[in-house]
Amino acid sequence: MKRQKIIKFLGLVVVVIGIGVGGAVNIALKDSHNEKPKTVQETSQKSRLRLTDQQLSILVGLAMDPKWLTEQLNSNQLVYGVVKPSDTVPKGIGENESFLIAAGERQRIIYFSVNEDQTVEIKDSQNNQIRRKKEVTVRQLVRRFYQTSKQQQQVNELVSELRTE
Repeated sequence: MKRQKIIKFLGLVVVVIGIGVGGAVNIALKDSHNEKPKTVQETSQKSRLRLTDQQLSILVGLAMDPKWLTEQLNSNQLVYGVVKPSDTVPKGIGENESFLIAAGERQRIIYFSVNEDQTVEIKDSQNNQIRRKKEVTVRQLVRRFYQTSKQQQQVNELVSELRTE
């Protein structure tokens, strides 16, 4: 049985279930304002929030360099993709890692992957060299950039502006 992480935000309990097909992060939400113990049936009625890999890529971009992210999106240059075996990547970048890159600007690429423990490993590369590494949890990204309905709407609008490779 996989271990679930339970966190609280906005009066909800968030249970991080795991990574689904296509890299979607499965998160289950339930109301934490109700202090009485929940029965099994009530607990199974909780709603689910699924982050797509593209949504996660926007959260990663906001965590690493929000100015660069918005500049690239505003100029319709930001591209989301997944590393393929034929790609030339810096040492330490694995196959199937996701990335953000500015179209036509191969100097900077932000790579990321999500581990089973919901840790997001982010590698910021410039000129095919990893310049900066950062680890955050999906929970931290959600808390910082995807907590309110306004933030969710903004992230989803940014996702709609992403180009895909």
